[in-house]
Amino acid sequence: MMKIRLIWPGKTKSAYIREGMGEFLKFLRAYANIEVVEFREGSGNREEVIKQESQRMLEKIPDNFILLDEKGENLTSIEFAQMIKNSTELNFVIGGVFGPSKEIKDLASRKIALSKMTLTHEMSRLLLLEQIYRALTIIKGKKYHY
Repeated sequence: MMKIRLIWPGKTKSAYIREGMGEFLKFLRAYANIEVVEFREGSGNREEVIKQESQRMLEKIPDNFILLDEKGENLTSIEFAQMIKNSTELNFVIGGVFGPSKEIKDLASRKIALSKMTLTHEMSRLLLLEQIYRALTIIKGKKYHY
């Protein structure tokens, strides 16, 4: 079974997003071993937050990870499914409110965007889970993606 790790700073504070994430995590468990890795958010000014979160992120991320980045590749759901189709382990990283450091961006194996629009980092969590679920149902031939 595929292993998927989602890594990001801070707990999800919005109740409606937590609820939606819970639903998709439940759905995903039929297709993959999924782990959410959260770590403490940074504090201070923008530069301090990015530095602190990126240092903590470096302790958590494996060598091979996909970074969600607004300047990353724009993929269709089908292209995303093809990208992950033969993977046995996937690691997704979402930066905090100010995003990750240049170092984290440079270390990423691949960068993808969920949208050309700016999304909150919390909303990105929910949308990523939905797209992973959609991709796995596409791969398995289930009726979710039309």
